[in-house]
Amino acid sequence: MDWDQIALQWLRDFGDHGIFTTDSELIIRTWNPWMERHSGRAADSVIGRNLVEVYPDIASRGLDRFYRQALSGHPMILAQRLHRYLIPMPPTHPEAGFSHMQQSAQIAPLVKDDQIIGTITVIEDVTERTAQENELRRQITALNTLREINHAILTLDLPECLRRIAHHTASLLQAPIAAVVLREDGELQAKACTCRLEGEAPSEGEACSRLLRVDEEDSVAAWVVRTGQSVLVQDTDEAPEGPLPLAAKTRCIIAAPLVVEDEVLGALVVESPTPRAFDEDDRQLLDALAMEAAIAVQNAKLHSALQTERDLLRTLIDNMPDLIYVKDRESRYLLANVALARWFGVDHPRKLLGKTDFDFYPQELAKRYFNDEQEIIRTGHPLINWEEPSVDAAGNERYLSSTRVPLRDAAGKIIGIVGICRDITEQKEATEKLRRHAAYMDNLNAIIAAATVTTDLRDLLESALDHTLRALDLKQGAIWVAEQPDSPTYMCVTRDFSYEVVSELRLAMTWTIQEEETFIPEPLAIEDWQKVEEPWTPLVPVMESAGARASLAVPIVAHGQHIGGICLASPEPRKWSDEEVTLVQAVGQQIGAAAQRLWLLDETTTLAELLRQLALISDNINHALAREETLTAIGEGALALSKADRLALYTCTADGAIECPWSYNLSSEHIAQITDPRERQRVNRLLWEKTPLLVPDTSQLPESSFISQRAQEEGFRAVAIWPLIYEERLIGAIACYYDAPHECSPAEREVMDAFADQAAIALENSRLYTSLQEANEQLREALKAKDEMVQNVSHELRTPLTMIRGYAELLKDGFLGELSPEQKQAIEVLYYNSERLRFMVDRLIRLQTLDPSTFVKIKLNPAVWLEDALRGWRERIEEAGMTLAVDVPPTLPSIEADPGLLNEVMDNLLDNAIKFSPEGGQIRISAWQEGDELIIAVSDQGIGIPSDKLERIFERFYQVDGSMTRRFGGMGIGLALCKEIIEGHGGRIWAESEEGQGSTFYIALPIAPENA
Repeated sequence: MDWDQIALQWLRDFGDHGIFTTDSELIIRTWNPWMERHSGRAADSVIGRNLVEVYPDIASRGLDRFYRQALSGHPMILAQRLHRYLIPMPPTHPEAGFSHMQQSAQIAPLVKDDQIIGTITVIEDVTERTAQENELRRQITALNTLREINHAILTLDLPECLRRIAHHTASLLQAPIAAVVLREDGELQAKACTCRLEGEAPSEGEACSRLLRVDEEDSVAAWVVRTGQSVLVQDTDEAPEGPLPLAAKTRCIIAAPLVVEDEVLGALVVESPTPRAFDEDDRQLLDALAMEAAIAVQNAKLHSALQTERDLLRTLIDNMPDLIYVKDRESRYLLANVALARWFGVDHPRKLLGKTDFDFYPQELAKRYFNDEQEIIRTGHPLINWEEPSVDAAGNERYLSSTRVPLRDAAGKIIGIVGICRDITEQKEATEKLRRHAAYMDNLNAIIAAATVTTDLRDLLESALDHTLRALDLKQGAIWVAEQPDSPTYMCVTRDFSYEVVSELRLAMTWTIQEEETFIPEPLAIEDWQKVEEPWTPLVPVMESAGARASLAVPIVAHGQHIGGICLASPEPRKWSDEEVTLVQAVGQQIGAAAQRLWLLDETTTLAELLRQLALISDNINHALAREETLTAIGEGALALSKADRLALYTCTADGAIECPWSYNLSSEHIAQITDPRERQRVNRLLWEKTPLLVPDTSQLPESSFISQRAQEEGFRAVAIWPLIYEERLIGAIACYYDAPHECSPAEREVMDAFADQAAIALENSRLYTSLQEANEQLREALKAKDEMVQNVSHELRTPLTMIRGYAELLKDGFLGELSPEQKQAIEVLYYNSERLRFMVDRLIRLQTLDPSTFVKIKLNPAVWLEDALRGWRERIEEAGMTLAVDVPPTLPSIEADPGLLNEVMDNLLDNAIKFSPEGGQIRISAWQEGDELIIAVSDQGIGIPSDKLERIFERFYQVDGSMTRRFGGMGIGLALCKEIIEGHGGRIWAESEEGQGSTFYIALPIAPENA
């Protein structure tokens, strides 16, 4: 039989397919070129051999039965999704991840003359198509799972968020084990685990405790957290030194770090007992999930912290990953958070204050930002979620979603801008990728975009309602949201619904339905209101009046509380699909998140303005020292911050009496009542408490109460009293009165508490300043009297000293007769001491009368002047058993000085050096130039001066200690005179010393101008 002729027609029709034929015994008879090329076997090596012998794999997988069926006359097609391949051949696209070529095989009987003479097999390579189909299915699964994970990220309950992340990650990657591990207090803890291993406990807690060996350094979680890098181990048996898996059965691992702003929070770990169950695409997908999960973990942690300290807005701002700032009209930073400081590469937000974008960004980019901000200031139109290019501190190109709104003062004047920026680089890239593969999510994406770009909640509700109705092909619907947290008033938008109907729906969804007290905690899908059963029958008339037969209602939740709802209706009965319910739920989540963001932005803007005012007012009261000035600054500052209609500043005197030194818009009768000594006991209970007294509505108080009586007489309806406490001592109080009921907001309380602390300090400073002024005046009078006494005593001593010295000199020289040796010695002692006393009196008079305006300054060469000044001292230094070393370059620049006075300074310093130095010591004179000054140093090897006395040795009449005075003598005048002379020349003098090692006195004199 000519088998080649039989196969010829098939070869013509199927040139791109593999074709081979067998006889009835499955002996291969033809083998086309395609089979040779892809199987790697030449035709002559297989023709004549049994097919099952050539490929035993066919029999081992039970595929030989299809050939038996073909020989029985039944053609068969091997489905690729069930059998993968017929003949084991290498895949034509290895990157698709298949171990064999994916095939679609047709096995048919070979008939000649109505007789089955064998089989013919046609094989098509479907590897690429199969890979594309698998990728498509995977993308669809991924999109659905990513949507669920996105819902998990919006969950602020940390345990629930982690549980969902672990569950959906396992579903997305089709993994038996998925776990979330977090680092808390320096230790790793398993927070959530999804375990689907056969034989393992299904309990999440038990699985985590038994499987997660996070306490070991070499565990997967510990390795990822320590390195900050994701890991892919396709077969643990081939990587014995890699990180340890979670479970003993694990063969394949992928793990990614949870990183927020370079901080590794933990790890997301996925494992499988099947080797090579995951590939690099799975690793990249897990990296993306880990980024979103990290943000979710961070947001959940922040939410937990804010629940306990929600009024500490600064803490929230500094822990947000968004870049938050406030700028003035010149685009200078007034407020910045930690994220912005990190963005610019500085270690603290305060280093940004006063600077502009030109200090950090490239010129062109900074100019663009500046122009945008100036346009906002000029027009008052905000920029909402404006996507714009940027660069981080490392110079990397990034994208920001920026919201900038004008910052206005109390008068409505724009004084700057408030901005919130989010780094959306990764989100932008991921969104673009998902958008290409998920066109069916367009409407939801449009709603999400609207939720992130608007600052007007009503605009968001309008847009969200229109997009949702368009997505579900409906015309009736309504959305309502509370205007503020815990607000009883709601903002509502409707389409073909009356507000009365919406009001009934809102009450039904938020609270109860008539007397049934039935709460709606989750979506309510009604297919036909005419067939509805209890407990919803009370709403049937409401829906009939609106012309609705079917409806879908979803609550809007924020912080675990209902803040609004969505209701869509159809005039005809309608079955609501899970996808439609999920879409409306997602819309509700986006609206809830947007409402929270807008509330937070409003609170941030309000607190920023209050903080700005507090900073300005605090600066004013801190600069005020006089009592009247301080009281006025405190009163006006409190009035500006509190927005009170009336205000009083009360203080307590030393004897416990109450005074009102400053008030605004209060009657004298009211102040008299408060300060009346007869009312002291009742007033003290109100004013002198250590915690604020807040009465939002005085009409709610008993009529007999003191505040209620004062309110009726004065005409105010609310009062807030802020105590002024200094060192746990009450020194006063600020009382703010309001003509209408007034509830102090958390921001107002925080700011007024801080202001009260500043005011208390300012009052105490004012008191101390007044006391200090009085003490200074007394001190000035005492110093004046001392100077006058010293001057008078010095002048009065001069005349008798002159007489004593003159007669002593006459006696000493023998002009008044011959003296015995004993008398002559006594006269010489008398003469020496009178001369010394005259020297000290002259010093005192010189010190009192020295006037720099009388200095006779000439241009001096320092080297020449010092040589002349030292001429008389060389012999005296040698007589004292010491040596003199001089290091004065002849090229030093000139100075302008009075040589006689400078000689007096050098005489005093050299006299001290000799007096306080031991025999055999060295005195060193050196000079050099430093900048525009000439430095002269006089060093000795004497007893030195204690470090705590160096600052006082230049004071008048100061002696280091009594014993030194008795040993070396002196009145403490010389160094004081030196200081007066040097400073009179515009110079400086100081000393450095170490006890027992000697002292060095430095003189700095200005260098004379060159043209002088």
